[in-house]
Amino acid sequence: MTPTILEKVNIEGLVIAGETESRMILYRKKLEKWIKMNNLSLKICLAGKLSEKEMSWCYRNCKMFVMTSRVESFGMIAGEAMAHGCVCVSADSPCLPEIFGDAVVYYTPKKGKLLVKVIKSVTEWGNYQREEISKKARERTAEFSWDVTVERLLTEFKKAIESLN
Repeated sequence: MTPTILEKVNIEGLVIAGETESRMILYRKKLEKWIKMNNLSLKICLAGKLSEKEMSWCYRNCKMFVMTSRVESFGMIAGEAMAHGCVCVSADSPCLPEIFGDAVVYYTPKKGKLLVKVIKSVTEWGNYQREEISKKARERTAEFSWDVTVERLLTEFKKAIESLN
């Protein structure tokens, strides 16, 4: 099997993946400038859009996935990371704790120092603690499978039809 571009490089820091939407170009340029100004080019990889295979590799090989979104309706990307067994840190923004349960570590949005403290704490976890939360993450995301969703939806449809008779 041919290694992906990410497998060919030794990344010892942060990987930021994703396509930059037109409304986010100014933000990305500021981020790139900040990275350069702080001599972090060897520690932060702005990977851009990754294939499914590359994303899967990132999830399997990362120490943690950090979800900093302040407004989210479900958190699909964090759910995807959790399905791969990633240790996840997430903002405790509305709906996210309801979805992720106790399978992630939370911090309060807009509290940068707290986020740093949480990230440092998670990097110091031992294998047992990492394996336990990884297991919880996989179990939690299994509850959101399409098969389970269809089963629940069909049950509700049947109840609705029966209530009409």
